Amino acid sequence: MSNWISVKDRLPEIGCYRVSDDVLLINEYGEMRVSCLVTWDGNISVEWGEAGDLPLENFTHWMPLPEPPKGEG
Repeated sequence: MSNWISVKDRLPEIGCYRVSDDVLLINEYGEMRVSCLVTWDGNISVEWGEAGDLPLENFTHWMPLPEPPKGEG
């Protein structure tokens, strides 16, 4: 079962500071990165590291990050 969510179906919730929680995003070329969505003046973009903010249209799917491990392994 895939945990990927299409950006056409639903987006991560964007909080009161105009930024979503970190999620795993995949772009149209299959590149994956932990990132977040940012909104300004009604436009949503993806914070993509050194590449800066990229248009949401460049991305196909996302998924929530898993919970971190508990304890000392």
